[in-house]
Amino acid sequence: MQRIFLVALFIHSFLGMAPFGAAWAFETHDPQAEPAPPSNAERGVIWGQVTSSESGEPALEASVKVLGTDLETFTDYDGYYRLELAPGSYKLEVFYELHDAQTIDGVEVFAGEIERLDVSLHAQAGAVDEVVIEDSAAGATVEGQILRRLRSSSAQDGVGRAEIDKTPDSNAAEAAQRVVGATVVGGRFVYVRGLGERYTNSLLHGAPLSSPDPNRASVPLDLFPALVIDSLNIRKTFSPDMPADFAGGSVSIETREIPREPVFSLSLKGGYNDQATFRDRPGYQGGGLDFLGIDDGTRALPGGFPTDHPVSFRGPKPGGSQITDEELTGLGRALAQKSLVSGGAFSPPNHGLSLVGGKGWTFGKASRFGFIASANYDRSYERVTDGVERVLVLDQGKAEKRFDWKFNSGQDSVRWGLFGSAILEIDAKNSLRLLGLSMLNSNSRAQIFDGFDGQTQTTLNNTRLSFVQQRMNLGQLRGEHLLPELGGAELSYSGFIARATRDEPGTRDSLYYYDSSKGPPYQYADGSNSGRHFYSGQIEDTYGGLLDFVQPVFGDTNKLKFGGLVTRKVREFSARRFYYQRANVTSNRLYCDSAGASFPVGCPDEHMSSDNIGTGARGEYPSALALVEGTRPTDAFQSELNIYAGYLMVDAEPLPRLRAILGARVEATQQTAYPVGQLGLTPSVEGAELNDVDALPAASLIYSATSRFQLRLGYGKTLARPQVRELAPFAFSDYFGGSETLGNPALSLTRIHNFDARIEYFPSLREVLALSVFSKTFEDPIETILKPAGDGTNVTFVNSPGAALVGVELEARKNLGFLSPALVPFSVVTNVALVASRVRIDPGGEDTGADQSFMTNLSRPMVQQAPVVFNLALDYQNDHGTSARLLFNVGGARIVQVGTQGLPDAYEQPRPMLDFSLGQKFLSHWEAKLSLENLLNSPVRVTQGEGEDGAFVVREYTTGRTLGLTLKYEL
Repeated sequence: MQRIFLVALFIHSFLGMAPFGAAWAFETHDPQAEPAPPSNAERGVIWGQVTSSESGEPALEASVKVLGTDLETFTDYDGYYRLELAPGSYKLEVFYELHDAQTIDGVEVFAGEIERLDVSLHAQAGAVDEVVIEDSAAGATVEGQILRRLRSSSAQDGVGRAEIDKTPDSNAAEAAQRVVGATVVGGRFVYVRGLGERYTNSLLHGAPLSSPDPNRASVPLDLFPALVIDSLNIRKTFSPDMPADFAGGSVSIETREIPREPVFSLSLKGGYNDQATFRDRPGYQGGGLDFLGIDDGTRALPGGFPTDHPVSFRGPKPGGSQITDEELTGLGRALAQKSLVSGGAFSPPNHGLSLVGGKGWTFGKASRFGFIASANYDRSYERVTDGVERVLVLDQGKAEKRFDWKFNSGQDSVRWGLFGSAILEIDAKNSLRLLGLSMLNSNSRAQIFDGFDGQTQTTLNNTRLSFVQQRMNLGQLRGEHLLPELGGAELSYSGFIARATRDEPGTRDSLYYYDSSKGPPYQYADGSNSGRHFYSGQIEDTYGGLLDFVQPVFGDTNKLKFGGLVTRKVREFSARRFYYQRANVTSNRLYCDSAGASFPVGCPDEHMSSDNIGTGARGEYPSALALVEGTRPTDAFQSELNIYAGYLMVDAEPLPRLRAILGARVEATQQTAYPVGQLGLTPSVEGAELNDVDALPAASLIYSATSRFQLRLGYGKTLARPQVRELAPFAFSDYFGGSETLGNPALSLTRIHNFDARIEYFPSLREVLALSVFSKTFEDPIETILKPAGDGTNVTFVNSPGAALVGVELEARKNLGFLSPALVPFSVVTNVALVASRVRIDPGGEDTGADQSFMTNLSRPMVQQAPVVFNLALDYQNDHGTSARLLFNVGGARIVQVGTQGLPDAYEQPRPMLDFSLGQKFLSHWEAKLSLENLLNSPVRVTQGEGEDGAFVVREYTTGRTLGLTLKYEL
C-alpha cells in the first residue's frame, strides 16, 4: 500500500504542476495556427513544414541545421520544425534520408516576429518508391529514441548519445542506470526491474557478447566506453526475433554510424577526488606497463615453476623422480621475492583523453562509403579510509561480531579502448558493415585490514594485494539487403567472433596476529591464510552467426519474419595456489620487530628473506617457512555452451490502429563443464552436462489510439541457464576465504512466464509519459543456498520450487515551457520502478538435496532485487551553447547475502547519488564541461537485516566526491 501511495503521490506531484489539460494536452499541430511566440521579445521564430516533393508526405525527423552554429532541430510527427533565433540573417540546411539536402540562404529573423518557411525536398535518384532497408530512427538523439519506442515490437527504454553527452557517464554501465527500471551493481553489471544479472543478457548489434568474469555469464558493461555508443536500449518484453535468455531486460548496444559530415573530436579531461587526489593510498607495486593496465610480468609466477606436476616436499615428478630439497627451496625463495607489502602510492588527478574521427564519401548514383574510429584512455584512483567490514554470528539468540575489521584501501583503475567501423552502402537497397572493438579494464588494488577475532580473542592484520585485467576483442560483419523482386523483402545477417579474457597474475595475502591478552608483537599466522599467492587466467571464445528475413504479405503493414541464431562459447579457466607454511612455530624469526599496537608494514617481506625459507622442519634446508602448493585437481576446467535457435513470427495490422505480433522461438541448449587435470592431478569428480530444447511462445498487441498514444499488452516465455560455476560439480572458493562453493550438476533451466502492459503518451518527439505494470512467474528458479559442512557451511545452488515478481514503472519527460515561456530551456526527466518479489526454499531438502531448516528465511525477496529504483534529471539548454543537467538516482534496499542460523538476510542499503554537469561551447569548435559526481558522498552500507541500525552494519565505506573538467575540440 505504501508503494502504491508513492506512485500516486509521484503522478500527482508531476502532473499537478498545471491542470492536466494545460500540461499534457495532445499537441496536434494546426497548419493554420502559428507556433508559440519567442520566449524572449528580443528573439524571433522561424517555423514551417518539411515534405517530400514526390509524395507530399511530411518528413518525420528531418534535420534542420543553422549553418555556422551548433543549432539543430528535428521535425515532429507532422513534419513541422521550430527555431528560435536572435535577429539576423542565417543559412539553413535541411536533410532527410534518401532525399537531396537543401540549403536556404538569406533567412531573415526579426525580433518578436514569427516567420513561416516550408521546405519541399526532392528524392534522390533511384530512391523514389523504395522501401528503406530498416525502418529505424537515429538512436543517438532524444527524438530518435522516442521513434524507436513507437516502432518497436517490444516495450523498450533507452538512452542515446545526445543524452549521454549531458552526463558525467564514461561507460555503458553508468549510462544504463539512467534507464527506467535499471540498477547498476558494483559499477559494472546491469540489473533490470530489480532482477540479477542471471536475468539480463547483453547484445551488440543483435549479437550476444562474451563475459570475461569466471563467476558470471553476464557482461560487465563498464568495458564499453560511452564514446563509441550511439544508443543503449533495454528491451523489457520478449519477441521471438531476439535471444530468450532474459527476464528483466535485454541490453542492446549500438555503435556510432557513418557521419554525414567529416567528424573529428579530441577531448582531454582531468578530475579531482576529495578522498584520493594528491594523497597517498595503499598501493600494489607493479611494472612499467601499469599505466596501460597491463602487467609486464612483474607480478607473474617466476620462471622455473613446473607445469606438469605440483610443488611439494619431495613430491613426485613425471617419470618416477621426485622434487629435490634444493628445488623446493629455490622455488620458495624465488616466489618470496614477490612483495607482500603494500607500499604508499601517490594519487595524481584522474585523467583521460579521447579521439574520434570519421568521414563519409558518396560515389556513383547512390553509393556511400564511410568509417568512424575512436580511441579512449581513462585512469582514475580511489582511496578508502576507515572502512568497516564485519562478520556476525548468533550467540544465544543475539548477534555478535566474529570478525570486526577496519580497513584502508587504494585502487588504480585503467580503461582504454579502440573502436573502428566501416560501412559500405552499395545502393539504397544493400549495405555491409565491418566492426572491430578492443577494450581493456584493469584494477590494481591494495587493502589493509586491522581487526579483532572475537572467537580466538586475537588482534589481526591482513594485507591483500590484487591485480585483475579484463579484456575483450570482437569482430563483426553485418549485411542488410532489400529485395524488391520479392515484394520488398528484407534480409539481414551477421557473423561474429570474440575473445574475452581475464588475467589475475598475482594476488597476494598475508595474515598476522597477536593474543589480545598478551599484547604485541605480531606473529605470522600459521596455515594457508598467510603468505598466499594466487594466479588465475580465463579465456572465453565466442563464434556465431544470425540471420533474419522479413517478407511483406498482403501489403506493407503485414510482415512474416523468420530467422535463426547459432552461438558457440568455449571457456577455459585455470588457477594455481601457493602459501608458506610455518614450520618452527617457536622461532622468533616470525615475530615482527615491534612492541607497539600498530602493525609494522614491512614485516611480511622481512620474513620472506632467503634465510627463513627452505624445506621447513624436514629435509636438508631446515627453515621457518616452506613453500606449499595448494592447487586442487578442480582448479582448472573447460566449459562449452552451444545454442541453436530458430523463430517464426507475424507482425500484422488486423484492424486499423491495432498491431499484433505473434510467434514462437525454439532454442536448443547444449551446456557442459568438465574439470581438466592440470599438473598431472586427477579430478575426483565428473563433469556436468545439460541438454534441453525449449519452445518459447510470445504474443503482443499494440493499439495506437493516435500517433502519440499507445497501449501495449504482451506475454512471452523466456528462460535462464545455469552459469558455469553453478553447474560444474567441483568445489571452488573465493580466494580470500569464506564458504566453499560446490556446483550442482542436477540443475535445470529456469523458465519464466512474463506478462506486461504499458501505456505510452508522446506529447512531442522529445516528451513522453509512460506507465507499465508487469508480473513474472518463475519455474525452477536457481537460488544460492547454504548447507552444513563440518564446522561451517558450503554454498551451493538449487532449483527452488518457484518465485513470483510484480512491479510498476512510471516514466516522464516533459519540457517546462508550458509553465512559462522563460522555462522553455528547461526539461525534466524522471522515472520510478517499484518491484516486489518472493522466492521459496524447500526446507526439507526434497528439492535441494540438503536440509535447509537452519536458513533464517525460507520465503524472502529474490537476491539483488531492488524494490525501488528512482531517477530524476533536470536539464537546461539554450541557444548560446550552454547545457546543464542535475541528476539524482537511488535504489531501495536489496538482499546481497542470505542469512543463516537465525541471522537476518544482509541488505545493501539505499545509496542516494547526486551528479551535476555544466557545458559551454565557445569559439565555434570548442566546449568546456564541468562535472560534479557523487555530491552527497553517500556511503556504501550493508546491514544484517533491513534496518540501518549501526550495531548491525557489516560493511561501510565512502568513495569521495569527484570534480571533473573536460576540454573538447570538435570540427
